[in-house]
Amino acid sequence: MHDAAVVGLPDPMMGERTCAFLVVRDTAPTLTELKEFLRGRGLAAYKFPDRIETVDTFPRTPVGKISKKELAARLA
Repeated sequence: MHDAAVVGLPDPMMGERTCAFLVVRDTAPTLTELKEFLRGRGLAAYKFPDRIETVDTFPRTPVGKISKKELAARLA
C-alpha cells in the first residue's frame, strides 16, 4: 500500500459507515487482510473500515489536501 484515506458515508441503519480508499503499489489487500494488519497495530475493532476502494490517485483540493468530499461522491 502506498497511501490511504478514510471517508465516512451515511448509513440508514448505523448512521455512518467508513470506506478506506487506498492507493496501492502492487495488489490491494482484502478487507480481512487490512483488518488483520490494523489489529496487529493495536487499532480498536470499532475503527476498522467497513469497505475498501482502490484508486490510482487521490483527488485534491486547491490547496493540495485530499478531497474527501470528492471521494465520498464517487460512492454515491
